[in-house]
Amino acid sequence: MAKEMKPDCSCVIDTSGLHAIANASGNLKAALLAKLEDGTIGVPSWTWQEFQAAFDDEAVTMAPHITKRLQFSPQINARAARIAEGLNFGFSRGAYDNHVELFCASIALNKGYMVLTSHDNLDVYDAMDCDVQDLETWIEI
Repeated sequence: MAKEMKPDCSCVIDTSGLHAIANASGNLKAALLAKLEDGTIGVPSWTWQEFQAAFDDEAVTMAPHITKRLQFSPQINARAARIAEGLNFGFSRGAYDNHVELFCASIALNKGYMVLTSHDNLDVYDAMDCDVQDLETWIEI
């Protein structure tokens, strides 16, 4: 029997978004974990690494739910550099300082995805010309 291919994700999440899911409760948490499990939400590898380093206990409980990992590519790196250059702020922008926001925006722009983040992190994406929503607003759509 052939292995069934999962559809491509439609959203990419940053570290702040993963942390918001880890700390959500009730139906909101269950709904968001289901979107991680079915691959609707893609988790960039560098987002996951930053999340693990910053929130090791939460990472242990979140790991089984993450099924769609997104890898680095030269196109993503180049787009992130163009975003940083266009905004004239270099690569010191993110909440956890591994520049995840630039790379999440780059993936979103290259692939036509939406960036998911916490409500507190929305302003980071304001000038990056990508679609962005906080998790609570997005899950209600």
